[in-house]
Amino acid sequence: MTRADQFIDQYRQIHASRSYGRTSEYQLGFILRATEDKWGQIRSILDYGCGRSRTVDWLAHMLGAKAHRYDPAIPEFATLPVARADLVICTDVLEHVPEESLDQTLTAVSLLSNLAFFNIALTPANEILPNGENAHCTVKPAEWWGKKIADHFGTAVVMRSYSSQSISFITWLPPGVKPAPRTDVSARQEAKKSDLPQVEPAKPATTRKARKKPNDKPKPNRAKRSKTD
Repeated sequence: MTRADQFIDQYRQIHASRSYGRTSEYQLGFILRATEDKWGQIRSILDYGCGRSRTVDWLAHMLGAKAHRYDPAIPEFATLPVARADLVICTDVLEHVPEESLDQTLTAVSLLSNLAFFNIALTPANEILPNGENAHCTVKPAEWWGKKIADHFGTAVVMRSYSSQSISFITWLPPGVKPAPRTDVSARQEAKKSDLPQVEPAKPATTRKARKKPNDKPKPNRAKRSKTD
């Protein structure tokens, strides 16, 4: 059994005892704003790692799309329902995946859709698993997550998150956003700076002798007389 399988087993125990995994319900408005330029293209939405959240139902209803769920820790959602979806949302999931399994998980998501919305917690969780481990087993800075997602999707654009302790990404360029020269988050910030108009540095001032005006009167010679005069 891999470490990822062990974590899934821990979440099975939690889901069997209570309703868990609904924080994405706070993110509905943020997901809608982040995906606004794609609304006309979205006819199916998959919530990858859905927990007990109703977000995908609400989102699908608003966009006139079909909702799908996948969560390996919940028996009724443990089988992937579709091979492709127009949009995948993956909220508060990746930080629960062991680091050594992240590439496998992101590859699986990228095969489902080119359009994905991610929200990832950047701090340890309040939840402690039955085995005593923190529920957020992979805690990394925003720049690290941006590069990891871009490695699989080609781009990762930072969007506004519902919490200051998390980061959101979309995997396409919204209108008006230019691709950054590198795939990390800091590169996007540098790209913003490069869009500003470039101002040439000021040339050093040069000193010129004042020109006499035609009507200027000559100034009297006030030099001191020497003792020999």
